[in-house]
Parts: sequence; structure tokens; C-alpha cells
Amino acid sequence: MRDSVLDLLRVGLLIAVLAGPLNAQTFTRYGTEAGLPSAQVTAIERDALGFVWVGTLSGLCRLDGLAFECFRHDPDLPTSLRDDVVNPDGLHLGPHGRLWVGTGDGLQSIEPETGAFVDAAPPSLRGVSIRGVDHDEAGHLWVGTDRGLVRWAPGSGASRRYRLGTDADSTAGIDGVRVGPDGAIWASTQTGLWRRAPRGGAFRRLVTAEDLPDAFALLPRADGSTWVGSYGAGLWRIESDGRSQRVPLPPGNDRVVAVEEATPGTLWIGTWDGGLLQVEEATGTVERTFLPTPGRTDGLPNVTVIDVYHDADVGTWVATWDGLARLRPPSPFLHLRPPPGRDGLVMALAPRATGGLWVGTLAGLYTADTERPSRAWSLVPGTETMMVRAVVEAADGTLWIGTETDGVWRREAQGGRPVRAFENLPSPLVHALATDAAGTLWIGLSNAGACASTNLRTLDRCLDASTSGGLPTDAVYTLRPGTDGSLWVGTTDRGGVRIRDGVASPLGPENPALARTWVTSIAPTTDGAAWVGTSNGLARVGDRAVPTWVGLAEGLPHASVECVLAEDARYAWAGTGDGLARVDAETGRVASYAGPNGLPVQAFTAGPCTAAEGTLWFGTRDGVVGVVPSRFPRSRPPPPVAFTAVEVDGVARTVGTVRSTDVEAPVGTRRISLQVVGLDYVDPEGLRYAYRLGTDTTWAPVDADGRLELTGLRPGRHAVQIRAINSLGVPSRRVARADVRVLAPVWQRGWFLGLVVLGVALAAYAAHRVRLGHVLALARTRQRIADDLHDDIGSRVSGLAVQLQLTSRDAPEGLAERLSAHGRQAQALAADVRDMVWVVDGRHDTLSALLQRIRQEAFDLLPEADLTLDAAPDLAPRPLSMTTRRHLLLFHNEALHNIQKHACATRVRIAVVSEADGLAFTVEDDGRGFDLTAAEATGGHGLTSMRARASALGGTLTTTARPGAGTRHTLWMPTHRLQADARTPQSRDGAAPSRPPS
Repeated sequence: MRDSVLDLLRVGLLIAVLAGPLNAQTFTRYGTEAGLPSAQVTAIERDALGFVWVGTLSGLCRLDGLAFECFRHDPDLPTSLRDDVVNPDGLHLGPHGRLWVGTGDGLQSIEPETGAFVDAAPPSLRGVSIRGVDHDEAGHLWVGTDRGLVRWAPGSGASRRYRLGTDADSTAGIDGVRVGPDGAIWASTQTGLWRRAPRGGAFRRLVTAEDLPDAFALLPRADGSTWVGSYGAGLWRIESDGRSQRVPLPPGNDRVVAVEEATPGTLWIGTWDGGLLQVEEATGTVERTFLPTPGRTDGLPNVTVIDVYHDADVGTWVATWDGLARLRPPSPFLHLRPPPGRDGLVMALAPRATGGLWVGTLAGLYTADTERPSRAWSLVPGTETMMVRAVVEAADGTLWIGTETDGVWRREAQGGRPVRAFENLPSPLVHALATDAAGTLWIGLSNAGACASTNLRTLDRCLDASTSGGLPTDAVYTLRPGTDGSLWVGTTDRGGVRIRDGVASPLGPENPALARTWVTSIAPTTDGAAWVGTSNGLARVGDRAVPTWVGLAEGLPHASVECVLAEDARYAWAGTGDGLARVDAETGRVASYAGPNGLPVQAFTAGPCTAAEGTLWFGTRDGVVGVVPSRFPRSRPPPPVAFTAVEVDGVARTVGTVRSTDVEAPVGTRRISLQVVGLDYVDPEGLRYAYRLGTDTTWAPVDADGRLELTGLRPGRHAVQIRAINSLGVPSRRVARADVRVLAPVWQRGWFLGLVVLGVALAAYAAHRVRLGHVLALARTRQRIADDLHDDIGSRVSGLAVQLQLTSRDAPEGLAERLSAHGRQAQALAADVRDMVWVVDGRHDTLSALLQRIRQEAFDLLPEADLTLDAAPDLAPRPLSMTTRRHLLLFHNEALHNIQKHACATRVRIAVVSEADGLAFTVEDDGRGFDLTAAEATGGHGLTSMRARASALGGTLTTTARPGAGTRHTLWMPTHRLQADARTPQSRDGAAPSRPPS
């Protein structure tokens, strides 16, 4: 009996030596309670977007870090999964980012835009059991099936089946297929291990099934060899020439079903009944063994490991026969737990000169061993009844203890029980203790300011709100000496000050919010700045670093910062009311550690934190948490982000899972909902989301679940960008983009506006044609009237005048006089008719025609005078309306007839001058002139008629005259009236003025 027990012990010792140490690392486990349809997990793969896909015996699932979305066969849906059984090694990310799924009923791919499953084209890949999928550099898929090996080119559709063995076994099933880094094709069958050279050609059997039975798992290497996992013969390394070497594994681990590279030189080995092994590739040494731990829910779920997936971004994932598991990295946090049965609320912390920490609680002062965190705390004798709020060890070893109700106590360096110090302390409630570079002890008191003791026996001075240049309030909460000899002071309701050379200056004068908040902690930096923890966030003061203020919007897990410590001049660690955060002063990034990420305690207490021997220690509600900054990554890969759902007014749109999408919303849309998911499998609950719209440069926060609600969007196109931000503050490198198009009402759409513009243009053109026709008809009518007047009335009046003149010659004297007078009237009437004909004739509707007519009239009336007509050449082509020509002609005729009748002038000047907004027509002579005042009174010299014509043209008449000095008439009219119809001026008797009598 004794010998049997010894034999069992020897076997157990041998297993332990061969297997290496059982690792204490833990796993995050996902089973049916997490959403998997089956606990039997067969395959793991990560797609191009970053999602982890999990194959099971009851369907295919996609994990976004928090939840599974599962796909199963639906006989009524042609685009569903063909079979619920996803085979081992049945998931593969192929060329162009397409995910291939091998089941017991063929090969399918997934369309990311729709989520539909699409069958592979070749008939040889339908209705067969898929045993493995891989692809080569040319984009060909190599697919192992239960009926042989198939090479298929998805682009061209060409496929070929390879015979591995004799004719008798040419249809033997494939157990595994992999493409090596060198391009070689490796395939395992029931007949042995086969290899096709990188340059092509036929397959060659390197190892027979007798030498290497049941070879399932393959992992080709860059040197042309491959690792082979055998179900029954363990782990082997096969060279390209067929030479083989077996790697010894611990007894009971010969059934290897998965081989994966962990890191260069390290392998993950999944076994059927021996758990997960980590093997050193060069030596074959088992470095770590992972097995289920009875009674624990964070160990390996099952001894059967079917598949292992490793990625530097997402870590190591293990498919077992009892669920999915992700290997957690070792926790970077330390936890000093309180003694059993003791309250773990820590109120004070300070480093011990001999190592470890002083820990103050409301039930006494303790020492804690930081080298052996599991060791129980030791109570300092004499402090059992103290409610310790502050503690500091001076350079000489003296220990100072601040309490909540009993003031300050002193414990000598040699030990012993503490004794009361400073009997004359203004307040018994001590919030803070600190010693500066000069050895002075500073005491922060509630409602009594801060007091200092240089000799450590009596108080030298106290600073409070009444002290000149002192504190903003008497309620001091924290004291921290600076590296430059200054003292930083924080209060409970009025911010804080920095005391240097006896002068107090407020913290962050550029940030007024600091003057109205509770300063819980201050962490001076080596460059003279300081981090200030407050009840409303974290501030950086004393320099221009970014940020100056960090709060919830910037990524803090909680708005209240309980304690802050500076890692160096750039980084700070802040314990908050719900987690820990690391802040980068240069980039503004906030790394948040909250939730299930290894942080042992979430709630920190206000004030207690200290640094000792490279470790930052924070007081919590359950002991002390330690942080070694060097163990924490300062960055992590940017989280991918993709759209998973779109709703328009509550109606879902099919989008699949994509990085970009187009959304068209109908007229009157009130709400558009965009759902995105970010992928961070290390800390999925630490993800945050932000978006920006259109040309905005700033990012606004999105709901924690990644759902963005857009309301009140105007018609038109709107570019929406959404990004994810992981718990280390790293944003997505590629954002999710949505092109949202809200349709406008019909009357606001481009085509409708185009039709309106076209309609208006056609209407305007039609109106123009109508008006043009009217103008042409009017011109023809005017021409006809002019011709009729000239040919009929004009000729008859002229003939009458001639007959009267001829008759008067033979008539008696009295009758001759009357006939002669009638003849002259007939001649005047004929002239009026000629003027009327000229006015009506549309061929004379220009200023040049008017000037020619005026010149002709002037020469006819004043043949003896020196006549001058001045007009700029550019004025001549200007068009004139018929009415305007008539008034201007009669104005000039009036002036010229007055010169003929009254002036006896030798020189006459007619001028047309263009002014800023009109034309000035001037007629002047050097004749006799007249008394303008008398003429105004009597209306003589035709002034009334000329003013009426100026008024009808919308202008004015200016007359200058003096007896013996000539006369000048100037008619000014606005330019815009040149083509307008003027009203006909009326004479004083109401009749339209006619041609002045000759």
C-alpha cells in the first residue's frame, strides 16, 4: 500500500515537472448564460472590422465585447446559415476581408452590408462537410472537405479538386489544410501528411498515417516546416523534406487538437483532455499549463480545448467544450486588504522609512507590508481608539498623527505609545499633516486654518482667512509641500492657495471654478506645476499644459476626484468616486480603469494617497490599492467602430455591419437613430463614443450604448462621423461615417426649382414675345399714321397754303390781306403736320435723329446766326420714346422761335450734356435778353410752356436772362425717362400746347 502511494506521488511530481507551473492568470468566460447557443465552441476568428466570431455546434455568433449576436439555420430564409454545426477550423478571414464559414453542409461567406450568408459557387463545396479553409497569395481558397481538397478562385470561379493518395483513397476526407508563409500547401488526411511546394506541382506525402496518425492541427512556419498536432500522438515538427521530431508533452496530453502561435517563439497547444499549454518553440518546454479550477468562475472552462486564437490587439481566446474564454493579462494592481473584521475605510496614508505604509483608519493606525500584500496589517499600540485622519513621518523618524477629535499626537522614532502634542491647537479636528523641506510641521485644521511648528514643540504661527495674504477660508483639507519649498493648501469650499516665501497666491487664477470648489488633494510635479483634485474634476495649474481641467466629458470615470498623485511631470493618477484614471497633460487623454478590468476596489476615499518606492498607493473604502505605473500600457490599439443599426422615425433600415452607410430620410422626418458599436475586448465597458456633424471640428459625446439620436435636421445632406474612445483615451483611427440625406418637400427640390426657373423663363420669353409683337404692331401703326398724315393731310394742307398764296395775288386789297394771313396759318399747320409726322415715325426714336431735326429747325429759323450744336458722340445712339422726342422737339422749337422773334441774336448755341443721373438740354443766345422777373409774372417768352414740358419729362427748367445780356434755357431730365411715356403738359387754358406761332 505504501509503495502504491509513493508511486502515485512520483507520477504526480513528474507531471508537475513536465507540465510546468499551473498559471494563476484568470479568464473571462462566455457560456450559454452570456448568449451562446451552445457551450460546445468549435472555432474562433476575427473579421476585417474587428469583431470576434465564434462557431458552435448550434450556430454562429458574433461578439462585440459585451454581447453576442447569433445566426442559425432558418429553412424559410435562403440567405441564412446552411447548417447550425460550425466545424472546427471552419472560420477563416479570406481575401478582401470576407469571412468564410465552413459547416457540415458546405462553405458560405457573409455579406457585411446585409448580414446575408452566400453559398460558395462550386458544387464541390456544397452539401459537404468543411474541414478547413485557408487562402494563398493569389487569392485562391484551399478548402478541405470530407470528400477531398478543393482549390477555388472566387474571382474567376475556377475550381479544382486534388487527389491525395491512390485511386482507392483519392476521395479520402481532409482533416486539416493550411497555407504556409512560404506559399507551401499543407494538408492532413487519414492517409498521412501531404505538402505541395510553393512553386506548385503535385502534392507529396511526407509522413504516412502509420507514423503520424490523426493529424488534425497544422501550423506552418516561415522556414518551410510545420507544427502538427495529432489526436493520439501529441505534438510534432515536420520539415519540408519529411524529417520529423516529436515534442514531449506531459503525460495525458497526447491528443492535440489545436496549435497556434502565441508570440514569436511561443506556441499555444490545445488538447482534448489536458487543457491549454504554452510551449517554448525552440526547446519544446511547457512554460505554463491552464486547467479548470474547481469552485472558481475565472479559470479555464473545460479541459477540452478545440481552438485557440491569438491576436496582439485582442489577446488570447480559447474555444472549449464548455464555452468561450479570453485569457486576462495579470492584474497590474496591488491590494492591501484590511484585517478581518476591521473597517477597511482608509482615511490616511504615509510611507514608512523602514518600508511599507502607515495606514490610518477610523479604528486606529496600522502598518502594512507592501512586499507581502497578503500579510495582515499591524495595529500601532496606543492608537486603538483614535480616529486617524492624517499621518506623516518626519525625516528624524518622528511620527505625527492627526485625529478627528483629539488633535495631534506624537510618536518618537524609537517607538512607544503616542503622546498628545500642541495643547493650544485652535481645533481638535485635523485634516492634514505635512513637513516641508526645512523640517517645519504644518497642520491643516477644520475651521481653524493651517498652523506651523518649527521647533516641533510649540506653534509658531497660524494662517487663516483673517490673516493678511493668508487663506481664502479657515477650512483646510489638504497640505502638500512642493519641490521648490512652497506649500500647497486646499480647502473644503474655497479652492486653494500656494504659499511661497510667505505669500499666498490662489490656485489657477485663470480657472475661476477652482475658487469655488472642494480641493481634496494636490500633487505637485517636478516642474513646479501641480495637479489639483476637486469635487468637480481634476485641474492642472502652474503651467500651460493641456488640459487645464478634466471632468466627465474628458473621460474621468467619476466627477469627484478623491485623491491625485503625479507619476511624473506629464502623467497623473486620480482616484475617483468610481474608479481610477491616468491623465496625460500633453495630449489630454484620459485612461480610465473602472468596471471589471482588474481594479480590486472602485470607490476611493478623499485625501489619502502617497507614493513609495515607485508605487502609487490610494486609500479606498476597502483597504489600499497600489499602482505600479510601469506595468500599465500608455496606449492601446485604436478601437474599431461600425454601424449596426439605423432607424428613421422608428422604422429600421437594413445596413448590416459597415463602417460607412447612406441614409435617405423622407420629407418630414423627425428623428434619425444611428447605432454604432466600438470594439475593445480588453475593457469593453470603458468605451465612450463621440460624434461630429457636418463641418464641425469639435466632438460631442454620444450615449454610452453608442446610440446617436438626430432630430430637427434640415432638408439636405449631412455628414455624420462617430468614433469610439477606449478606456486609455485612444480614439478610433477610422471613424464610422454616415451620409444622411433628408429629402426636401417637392417645392424645395432641385428639379422642381429647375422647372420653376424654366417656367418663369418661358413665361418671361412669352411675355417678351407678346410685348415685342405689340411694339412691332405699334411701330407699324405709327408708321402707317405717319405715312397717312404725310401723304394725305400734309399734302392737302400744303396745297391749300399754296392756293391761298396764289389767290391773294389777284384778290382785292382787303381780301388779299385776309387770304395771305390764312395762307400763313396754313403753312404753320403744314409745319405742325410735318412735326407730327416726324414724331410719330418710329425711325426717328433716337437722340441723334432729334438733334438732326433740331439742327434743321435752327438753320431754317435762324439762317443769319452763327449756330453751334454740341453733343458727345456717345449720346447719339440713345433711344427716345415718342412722347419724350415730342416734348424735347417742342421745347427747342419754342426757344428757337423766341430767339427769332425777340432776340436779334448773332450767335446761338445748342448743347446736350450728360450728367450723373440725367441729361441737360441747353439753348442760349447773345441777343437782347429780357427781364426775367417781368416775364415770370406774365408768363411771356414761352416760359410756362417750356416748364410744362420739363415737368412732363420729370425734369426741371432753368432760365437765365438779363436785358442786353442774352438768354439761356436749360432743361434737365433724368436718364430713366428717356424711354418713358411722359404725360402731356397742359397749357394754362387746359389745351395741349401746339407749335409756337411763326
